[in-house]
Amino acid sequence: MRNAFLWFVCSFSTLFHVSVNAQSNADGMTLLGMSEFSELRRPFYIGALYADSPTNDPALLLEAQGRARMEMRVTADRWSMRRFSSQWTRSIFVNNSQSQLLKFDDSFVQFNSLLNRPFTTGDIIIIDGFPDGTSVVEVNGIEAMRAYKPGFFQLLLSKWIGSKPP
Repeated sequence: MRNAFLWFVCSFSTLFHVSVNAQSNADGMTLLGMSEFSELRRPFYIGALYADSPTNDPALLLEAQGRARMEMRVTADRWSMRRFSSQWTRSIFVNNSQSQLLKFDDSFVQFNSLLNRPFTTGDIIIIDGFPDGTSVVEVNGIEAMRAYKPGFFQLLLSKWIGSKPP
């Protein structure tokens, strides 16, 4: 798990470094890493992970109570909601226990149906986790979902830095 996290942190450190650092400074969070997500050589998005406190330990980040953000910039020409849902669901299932999945099933269903249209190149998806347990998902600057479910953000974060990241 630690090696996957370090790969994530290292592989994104130079990609879009200037533009992402400007945003991380504005929000007061530290950029922990960036990486491209692709399947079968087809790129889908570039993801960036931010947190209040810098760390290279995924377990600490998954347990942290501070603010954190996952940001995805879509690079695919077309990324259907069905494919989006399938990719997230697979990773969430392999990185979380059955009890965790049941605890957040309603919020995860809502997350898997964010839009009525496919994502396209240039779309920006931001998932913010707040210390009070609130998770906010924005698509292109518009709030698409808000859930007050402590631990839900960590459930989503486990897709990227869980024991079996993509």
